[in-house]
Amino acid sequence: MDRNTSRANYLLTYAIWLFLLVVFLFPIYWLIVSSFKTEGQQFAIPPIWFPAPATLENYINLFSDAKVINSLKNSLLIAGITLVAVAALGIPAAYSMARFRVGGSFMMLVIFTARLLPPVAYIIPLFAIARGFNLYDKGGTLVALYTFFSLPLAIWMLVGFISTIPDEIEDAAMIDGASRLGVIWHVVLPLIRPGLASVTIFMLLSSWNEFALAVTLTARHARTLPVTMYTFVTNQNIAWGELSAAGVLSATPIVIAGLLVQKHLVMGLVAGSGK
Repeated sequence: MDRNTSRANYLLTYAIWLFLLVVFLFPIYWLIVSSFKTEGQQFAIPPIWFPAPATLENYINLFSDAKVINSLKNSLLIAGITLVAVAALGIPAAYSMARFRVGGSFMMLVIFTARLLPPVAYIIPLFAIARGFNLYDKGGTLVALYTFFSLPLAIWMLVGFISTIPDEIEDAAMIDGASRLGVIWHVVLPLIRPGLASVTIFMLLSSWNEFALAVTLTARHARTLPVTMYTFVTNQNIAWGELSAAGVLSATPIVIAGLLVQKHLVMGLVAGSGK
């Protein structure tokens, strides 16, 4: 009886996880499939689950559109520079707070509070400032703002990871002649590699997917990919094929980054859940 009950529980658990997997993966599957459909296949009833024949027309149209290519370059450049800026500012700040208690608990409260305020709350004054100081439609403006809004979360996460490193390890390295910067580079950063992977993915997601600031503060030259995707939706028509292809294109860099840091990302998330 116990074996039958255990087997039934196992099958029920397996069925629940399989159901959740289908629920979460189906939108991704439908996005990919729709990107290979013709316009007629998009609205077919009953729905076409496997387009035959599949078409690359949506991707050809996408990559032949200069505004899409330009916005993809902008997104890659803005997200990359933001990530470097957050790392350059966040790692020293987090280290000083974790090791020397700079700012104390009050500073952590300020950082946490700053993170709670959504960027959309600043859109109107930021728009006015950007217009007044000739910062509108500039990639550097988005980099500065994304860095400002991402830095509190990065510091807050890194402080937790750095605090788990025993002081004795750093003291031993300094006794052997390492400088403080050398300790950070050769000791601290390798030990918090899983945490760095987690922070990297979170920072990439926040800057790559951000829409509200980008659509408000850009017009043409600095437009990012999420804003360009929005242009496929008009009052007259929704270009579902090109929009689906753009969605696949937008998700690909994040998926690649996640696969590259998958091992360290899982370790970082597990370590973070244990604190």
